[in-house]
Amino acid sequence: FNLSVMDGFSHKEIANELGISESTSRSQLVCARRVLKKHLNELGITRYEQVI
Repeated sequence: FNLSVMDGFSHKEIANELGISESTSRSQLVCARRVLKKHLNELGITRYEQVI
């Protein structure tokens, strides 16, 4: 999440740096966003579409 969203790296750059495939980078980002949304919802925060 951080490398992609916060630091602006492409999935190709992330894959090269971490030794994973680009598709793994993409799927991990999807999972991270899902977990983040779940935690935000648990805290009662529902206006997050523009943030994540």
